[in-house]
Amino acid sequence: MRKNALIRDRRGYSTLFWAMFLSMVLIPLMAFTLELGRFFYARQAITNAADSAALAAATEIDRNLYQSDGAVALTPSVYSWARQAALSSSGTLDKAGVNPSVGAISVNGTTVSVVVSANLDLLFPSIVPDITITKFGTAQVRMLKN
Repeated sequence: MRKNALIRDRRGYSTLFWAMFLSMVLIPLMAFTLELGRFFYARQAITNAADSAALAAATEIDRNLYQSDGAVALTPSVYSWARQAALSSSGTLDKAGVNPSVGAISVNGTTVSVVVSANLDLLFPSIVPDITITKFGTAQVRMLKN
């Protein structure tokens, strides 16, 4: 008779339901939200790195040629300056071991475009496939004239 009373007693079902709900739904959802926030932060940091690299590349032009003809020609040191600017403005990604790399620098008229990409595998678990972010930065070449 005592065994029958335990089967009909339903006081523990609510606790079991909420424990299962928290462990199967709410905790993974919170983890996903944190990872998604980390992804958007990393994407913004790579965008900032691309913009900084473009500004650095736009300052590394042949000034004499630009003043005389208005043509834009990049100096040989443009890649090192763009790479240095991208690394210094990538936020806290360098602490995690993520370093943006400058891919290509092109000139169209007076606009300098830079491609910056970064592999974010170190930020996310191994379940997620290869995550590479590529961003484009542009800057206008302008020079003050006397």
